Amino acid sequence: MKPIPEPIKIQIFGKPKNLGIDASKIDCSTVSLQSDKYVCFREQIDRFTHIYVVYGEKYSAVCRLKNLTSCEFAVMNPSLQLIAILGDENLEVWDLQTESPKRYFDTANHPSMKLSSMMLLYNVHQQKTEVYSAVTACFLHFKPNANANAKPCTLLCFVGRDSFYGWMIHIENLSKHGCSFVKKAISFSFPQRRRDDFPVAMQANDKYGILFVITSHGYLHVFDVNDSICLYEGMFTSFPVVLLTAYKDNGIVCVNEMGCIVTAVIDEEEIISCLSISLKNKSAVMKFARRCNLPGAEGLFSWEFWDLCNNGEYYRAAELAAIIHMDTLATARIIEYLYSVKLGKKEPNPLCCSEQLGDMLKKYDNILAWSAYLRAGSYTKAIECLAEKYQLNSADLIGDKNCTKEDYISIFQQIVNNQKSQV
Repeated sequence: MKPIPEPIKIQIFGKPKNLGIDASKIDCSTVSLQSDKYVCFREQIDRFTHIYVVYGEKYSAVCRLKNLTSCEFAVMNPSLQLIAILGDENLEVWDLQTESPKRYFDTANHPSMKLSSMMLLYNVHQQKTEVYSAVTACFLHFKPNANANAKPCTLLCFVGRDSFYGWMIHIENLSKHGCSFVKKAISFSFPQRRRDDFPVAMQANDKYGILFVITSHGYLHVFDVNDSICLYEGMFTSFPVVLLTAYKDNGIVCVNEMGCIVTAVIDEEEIISCLSISLKNKSAVMKFARRCNLPGAEGLFSWEFWDLCNNGEYYRAAELAAIIHMDTLATARIIEYLYSVKLGKKEPNPLCCSEQLGDMLKKYDNILAWSAYLRAGSYTKAIECLAEKYQLNSADLIGDKNCTKEDYISIFQQIVNNQKSQV
């Protein structure tokens, strides 16, 4: 029996006992996770500190620095094999390849007021600091539509307590270039059995425009920023999460209290089909599939197209068929159907073939573009489409009816010469 597909793939890697680390000493002060490449563990034994840096595709490789006399915290460089070790009065930068220090700095303690569940945001342009009531926050670079040329919006996302709903994700637009994204809030709560649960970490994903929210009980919630809905909710890890960061470009990686490294990634092949079953909002699923260019929504788009046609909304159906690049909708039969639908006396046909429509279709389907050019009376471009496929007999027929023989032969020869020069 095949396993039931899940929209999120969860994997557990390296365990602390295999590294010789005492799992009972793992917390926020002994673990650092600056990127998905390196996980840094710090362990205090008697008067000495040992540092373990875990890395590799499956987090199976380990680099050890032992018997350090002074180490309060250690942070790995996100991309290079350099580690910064903070001591009582100094900061050392070590090269893990040579296991020797490269830089040495003196430090001084600057005590300041500690804020509980508060966030400080410093605006560089306005040179001012704003205070937010938040337990966790992140930045998201998001494109509100599927336009590849559009500039992404810079969004500030933070989770705060709400007296009515329980918890609220606030999303504010920080962009200054006229981004169309408007300020919004996503409310969510936990079931009765998890009333004492609360969010502890949040990570944004720029590729899909989603937010990963981890709770103290180890549950994972995935939210779509564009439609303000929860796409997924499920158990992520059985133990509380210590640290969290982005994993590759499609997921997250965390370290839990037991020292296990856990990853969760979006399954691009299964997520749309799973969401089609689990979510009632089919429109949001289709928009998510379109925006992220994910497979699996063909059935939803086909159902939407014929539902629009059955309701007489041919304009919207034609628009859907033109925007969605699917084999089932981008066919000559669909064009013939839309072209021949019976409409009211004052209602124009939803599909008016033009040279511009042919130019748009030519990027995706040469035959559909040929059909549009032919109906629009752009015979030269119709012959070009056939010439590119070396269909000389069909080009001959069009050329005899609509232009001179010399015209279509010269067009055909020019296309062939261009293709040879490109080769």
